[in-house]
Amino acid sequence: MWKKRVADGLSVARCFLALGLVWLGFSQGAAGLPVAVAVLLAAWITDVLDGPLARSSGVKTQTWIGAHDLYIDVATGAAALIYLYGAGFADGRVVGAYLLIWTIIFWRLSSLPKPFGALFQAPIYGWFIWTALQQAPKAGVWLVLYVVVYVAVAWTYLVRSGLPEFLQGLQQGLTKFLPHTGGRDRRGSRRGTGSAPGCGEESPVDGQQIGDTMQFPGSDREPRDMLS
Repeated sequence: MWKKRVADGLSVARCFLALGLVWLGFSQGAAGLPVAVAVLLAAWITDVLDGPLARSSGVKTQTWIGAHDLYIDVATGAAALIYLYGAGFADGRVVGAYLLIWTIIFWRLSSLPKPFGALFQAPIYGWFIWTALQQAPKAGVWLVLYVVVYVAVAWTYLVRSGLPEFLQGLQQGLTKFLPHTGGRDRRGSRRGTGSAPGCGEESPVDGQQIGDTMQFPGSDREPRDMLS
């Protein structure tokens, strides 16, 4: 049970790290960028460790924290974006528009599909890494190194299963967001609702399933904490 508690603790720690990013942006500004890089890197590491710990615990009971892990991930991405604004690296109108657009998307979907959560975070982290490389290259290179190591470790999964599951989940989300794009095939079945090859296979890094979806409010699915 202690492994389960540690996994939940890592998720909670990521919440505080996200709040720390926001605080650094408005209190330290651009001068706090190296510290912000370290905070974001720590958040990414907790994101990788909590899933394997939860699964190895052998406890099949899902906790509230584990069930909302994907929300914490998205909140961490939002915190990184707010840091960029608070530190003066991003225009407030751009940040506001980005957050508003994605709020509408998630509201329209009435859920939080993992592919859409990844699409929300990817541009933010790309922007953060680029800013760090430009303004604090010695710190920014650690973010690049992390990404390279992550991709290297998860490469087989990403190619064989991760990408197909991502595309399948994205298609299903788009079908829900724009229902007329789904159409019907000759047998009358809805297109875009099948299963991707290898669906259900876990990432070797964090165990998340790309196509997993979390419903609003609450969820009975736990992408990172799912025990199989």
